[in-house]
Amino acid sequence: MSSGHAGCPFSFPSAKPQLPTASETMTALQNLLDWAKSTGVQLDGIAPQPLPGRGIGVVASRDLKKGDIVLDVPTTAIHCLDTVPTSLRQRLAQAARDSTSPRLSLHGLLAAALLLNGRHDTPPSDESPGFDSTVWARCAPSMELFKEGFPQLWPPLLQALVPQTVATIIETQRNKIHDDWTALRDLLTSTNTTYPFLAVSATSTKDQFVHAWLLINSRTFYNLVDSTRRYPYDERLALIPLADLFNHTPSPGTINKPRKAPVAVSFSTDGYTFTATKDIVAGEEVCISYGEHSNDILLAEYGFFFTSSSISQEHNGGNPYDSISLAEVISPLLTADQQTQIVQAHRSINIDRDDDANSDRADETANPIDGCTLSVDTTGAAVQVMLSPMLQIALRIVLEQKLTAEMATFGTSVAWVPCPDDRDVVLWVRKTVQAMQVVAQERLESLRVIVVDPDAASAKELLTGRWRQIQRTAALANQALQSHLE
Repeated sequence: MSSGHAGCPFSFPSAKPQLPTASETMTALQNLLDWAKSTGVQLDGIAPQPLPGRGIGVVASRDLKKGDIVLDVPTTAIHCLDTVPTSLRQRLAQAARDSTSPRLSLHGLLAAALLLNGRHDTPPSDESPGFDSTVWARCAPSMELFKEGFPQLWPPLLQALVPQTVATIIETQRNKIHDDWTALRDLLTSTNTTYPFLAVSATSTKDQFVHAWLLINSRTFYNLVDSTRRYPYDERLALIPLADLFNHTPSPGTINKPRKAPVAVSFSTDGYTFTATKDIVAGEEVCISYGEHSNDILLAEYGFFFTSSSISQEHNGGNPYDSISLAEVISPLLTADQQTQIVQAHRSINIDRDDDANSDRADETANPIDGCTLSVDTTGAAVQVMLSPMLQIALRIVLEQKLTAEMATFGTSVAWVPCPDDRDVVLWVRKTVQAMQVVAQERLESLRVIVVDPDAASAKELLTGRWRQIQRTAALANQALQSHLE
């Protein structure tokens, strides 16, 4: 990754940059390891290295046993609210007091700190030599790689064809980026904060900030400490050097019964600890779980999703937590009153959940109908159609007058459940699934005929692959639901 002005790692030349050579990548990794050692980071039995088709990952350098601590990162080495340079925080805080701009979120502050690294007029003499964003960024994905995988950066022609779940996330990200960039731009151009070398009005500077924002969005861990408790749930973030190189693997289990990930993550005020939860042989890739996410969420938030050439896994790529949204085919079937009832039920569920984990979650404006998702479980003798909690609620509201006494508790679960044998439920779900098959076919046909620039060819291929998965999932669900009716 090319370096920018005064140590800033984010730079966008007009010509497409060359990918780093194997030698350059290994040098960057060694520099990162040397820095990590100097700041107290401890690796034991693992090592980062380039992996074919998976970027930089982490492999076991020896046989690991269940319970082995493989990585320990002290707080002083991470990039979080408590370690953002005091000089930068004071500079921005001073400008914010006289500003009418939107609040710069914690997410935006962490991105701004990456953007402005090495650009402070006053040397940060009060700070310890902790997180080094320049060394870290040379091992981080470039903006060019992000443009291939992140729908947020795709051309509008492709964004118009993404699945509903992806579209909702794109819109949320776009609004957050706009607010954070507006706040930062206004702060940096205020009379109280001057960065004369920074062309705030330049498109390239905003691109650099967007790159930094997406890095924070896709490579951070949850960080609940005293200083972040006052921030919304989705802003409590920390960038953990080396830990952000772990690739994702789905936790074992099924969508309604997840099990432990191969590496457990714990944190405290002292730092983050990563512990093996099973034996791992030398040479095997060591992965963590980013969460029980569908392929749509993985695509929108991390720029990838699981694929497989296996016939039994072609619908989900081997991801047991994959699901498809039925929102765009369900919405036209609902009356205004039914939609209002679904929104109210959604809010009730959030109120009943754990306060710390959900009370601050910024989802009040989200459309709960987007949560009407469906999954298929092919691990048993017969395919099971699994219904999300929001889809159950929607079905209960729509079919309230038709539900039998045996269905009295249907729609009250906060977990995924198999589709019941109730004929009215099966018929309604099957109707939406069949409609989704039509949508998938239409999207695939649109993708087949549209022409995109060569730089967007990879994005088009990625999106086509996801719609094929959705089409296959809908087909499996339709077949399974038909068997309920026979």
